[in-house]
Amino acid sequence: MDPIRIRWTIPCLALASFIRGVMALVIVKQLGPTTVSTKYGDLRGALVEFPADARVGLQPVEAYLGLQYASLQKGRLRFTTASSPNERWSGVHSAWDQKHVCPQQILKEKQLLRNLPQGTVEWMTRKGIFTRHQTEDCLSLNMYVPKRDWNETDKLPVMVFVHGESYEVGTGNAYDGSVLASYGGVIVITVNYRLGVLGFLQTGDKEAPGNYALWDLIAVLYWVKENIVKFGGDSKRVTLFGHSHGAALVNLLLFTNEYEEMRQASHDLFTNVILQSGSALSTWAMSIDAKRCTHMLAQKVNCSVAINKYDSHKLVECLRQKSVDDLVRNVPVTPKYFTCFAPSIDKSMNAKSMFPMGKSLEELIELRNSRFASIKMMVGVTRKEAYSYLTQGEIENGITEIRRTQIMRTYVQNIYMYNRQQIYDVLDHEYKQYEGVRDNFSRRDEIMDMLSDGQFKAPLLKMAQEHSKRNDTYLYSFAYSTQSEDYSHWSGGVHGDELPYIFGAPLVGGLSPFPSTYTTPEIELSKFMMRMWTNFAKTGDPNLPEAGATNSGNPYYPEERWPKYNISKQSYLHIGNIDRKGSKVKDFFKSRETALWTKLIPKLNEPDNNTSETGHQLENAEDMSTFDDPSRLITQFRSIFPSPPPPPYTPPVTPHSVTRGTRRRQKRSPQVTLYCRCPLNKWKVTRDNLPLW
Repeated sequence: MDPIRIRWTIPCLALASFIRGVMALVIVKQLGPTTVSTKYGDLRGALVEFPADARVGLQPVEAYLGLQYASLQKGRLRFTTASSPNERWSGVHSAWDQKHVCPQQILKEKQLLRNLPQGTVEWMTRKGIFTRHQTEDCLSLNMYVPKRDWNETDKLPVMVFVHGESYEVGTGNAYDGSVLASYGGVIVITVNYRLGVLGFLQTGDKEAPGNYALWDLIAVLYWVKENIVKFGGDSKRVTLFGHSHGAALVNLLLFTNEYEEMRQASHDLFTNVILQSGSALSTWAMSIDAKRCTHMLAQKVNCSVAINKYDSHKLVECLRQKSVDDLVRNVPVTPKYFTCFAPSIDKSMNAKSMFPMGKSLEELIELRNSRFASIKMMVGVTRKEAYSYLTQGEIENGITEIRRTQIMRTYVQNIYMYNRQQIYDVLDHEYKQYEGVRDNFSRRDEIMDMLSDGQFKAPLLKMAQEHSKRNDTYLYSFAYSTQSEDYSHWSGGVHGDELPYIFGAPLVGGLSPFPSTYTTPEIELSKFMMRMWTNFAKTGDPNLPEAGATNSGNPYYPEERWPKYNISKQSYLHIGNIDRKGSKVKDFFKSRETALWTKLIPKLNEPDNNTSETGHQLENAEDMSTFDDPSRLITQFRSIFPSPPPPPYTPPVTPHSVTRGTRRRQKRSPQVTLYCRCPLNKWKVTRDNLPLW
């Protein structure tokens, strides 16, 4: 075996040779023994070994890092779909170093602490180590393959993880899949996809159709389909699992059936999905107004002169000439609980869309021949999903009645259009503690529960209910916090608390960016969850293929079969307090709250012929002091979103736009894609989208 140029002999520096900043008890000493022949050239990965004192025997893993799955041609394909990988090499390429991540803002700890609790800031700071080195041509993946003997020929299932955090920050480089791959006997892939303005900017026509991050993920799946067999993987058993915003992206991929050729070709790109703390039905999951967000950005980067309601070509060309830093730093602020640059489903039938034209998400869910109906699904939430919506002071000291009212009024004002006061009264009643003494801490918990249900749990449960009518669905509730975390005594599981257990951090004394200290029961919790997740990837059933051995000898997680979720019984697996036998099957998870958010409130949020426009407003709506963060009220954006009248546009002169003293139209960036054979001759003239409020 050829040694890597730098040998790490101290466990705490493990993996640092190819993952910048990692602190983990996994050891890389040399290149792996396997040479993989691909159409791009021959590859060897890094051999990942585990410490001898690990709590469970882990076999070595070969990590192939920084593999290009698609190319943006050094930024020339900005605001369009990517081309096939263009990297080629002769000889044997050592794939032991991760590639630079996609462009994103790096916020300092002091900036983050203004609006976020300490736990979230620490989590983001640890992940920030992986985002220091950025490039626009960033489409790469990292693959972790269990090392097997020469006579082991069974194809391994594949798990592709889509990171979340938000649509504007994050990277797959931060998630080490080696422990999960080794323990579960699966191939684990983490990916980098375009973020923020570069991942979602849309003009409402074919000039910038948006959803580039989703096209990136489709490119990943095509790469897996074409190449995974070379690494011992099974292209017919691919599971997508995503967290938070990554889960919303995975969810949306179930509805991308616009073109018949694409639909037939991509039905077998994946077989199962796992949605962790996110779905396409949350208000933050889709762009509030994709086209107008683009116009707002144009104003901030001096491209507003190019705005034309009938032709977006000049606007897109202007934005392409801006630096990445200019675009990333000038993303407009949106109303609270919404996102600007995010996935979008264009109903105008004027844009090149990856979704069936003219249909809303709700209509797509009802389609019987979609991928949504053909795959198996696991979904789950944590107890305190909305932890990051409060500040550290509010977490520690609770909130006053005035503050509770401000938060709730802002939520209702921004999310709903009709009968706002009635909706507010309903939520105020349903999320108020009537037994015991109410204080600042009980009010904190009331708001936390309301935001968790409205923004995460109810939308995901509605998606699970719709899916359970069509195919196998499994639901879990994660209600446990790592004991080493400061908020463990209070929260019982916040957004993201399940991730270290799924990636096996407790088994090796921690994997960055996760905590490094775990108890013996927490190690058993990790083993239990990895078995459930990888069983689902293997068979579409978390109980199989090793139901009898799943919890063999595990005193904290006795064997209990995980039933399917259905409308009538709504059974789910509760993963909670280890001292009380950590997992148990329960029925009717949040059924009352889900009915409130998905049945009653939507009926109230409908126009009433007997109610005037002012009748739909909150009481005392003119008093800004009664709202949380008034600058982010949706009413404040009505005067910002409308496009300014387009003045005459003069394209900038560049070396490529002048020939022999005669001005000519600047050459467009090439529109190259190998992932969709889409007809481009049927587009109609675009028109402005109407505001959503």
